[in-house]
Amino acid sequence: MKPTENLLSPKLSRRKALVYGAATALSTPFVSRAWAAPTEINMLAWYGHGEPDIVAEFEAANNVKFKPKYYAGGDNMLGLIAQSPPGTYDVILSDGEFVQQLNAAGYIEELEAADYPFDDMLYEDFTKFPGHWADGKLYSMMVRFGHLGVSYNKNAITAEEAMSYSCFWKPEVKGKVGHLTGTFPASA
Repeated sequence: MKPTENLLSPKLSRRKALVYGAATALSTPFVSRAWAAPTEINMLAWYGHGEPDIVAEFEAANNVKFKPKYYAGGDNMLGLIAQSPPGTYDVILSDGEFVQQLNAAGYIEELEAADYPFDDMLYEDFTKFPGHWADGKLYSMMVRFGHLGVSYNKNAITAEEAMSYSCFWKPEVKGKVGHLTGTFPASA
C-alpha cells in the first residue's frame, strides 16, 4: 500500500482488505497478556505469606495480584471466614489441623487432585496427608513442611535420648523444657 492510499478508500481492493483482516486476526493471540489488568486473588493467610518476597515471582509469571488478609491463629481464621460472605477468599492458607473444620463447615471446595504434583512429594505420607482428604476427595494441598529440631543440654540428656521426643518427659528435666513452635515459645 502506498503511503498516500487510504485504507477506507474505494481503491482498496478486496484482496488487500482480506489480507489486512487476516493479518489482524492472526496477530490477536500474540498480544501480550501483560497488557491485561492482573487478576486479583483474595488470600487469607498467616502474616507474611502475601509479601512481595514470597509472591512477586508467581504474580509476574501468572499476571495475578495477591490481596492478602492476615490472621494470627486458626481460631481467628475460622472467625474471619464465618463472618465473611461466601466467595470472599479465593485462597486460604491454613494449618493442616483446621482443614477438616473448614471442610465440615462447607467453607472450602474440592480440588482436582490431578492438578497437583503428588509424584514430587518429599515423603510418600504427604500424598494422602490426613485431613486434606475426605471420602477420597482432595480439599487441601500441603505447600510447605518443616522439621522441629531439638536442642538439648548434653549434661542432662544424651544424644541417643535426644533422638526421641520422650526425652521431654525425663524426671531430671521437669520444669526445664522449652519449645518454640513458629514464633510462640512454650515452656513446661
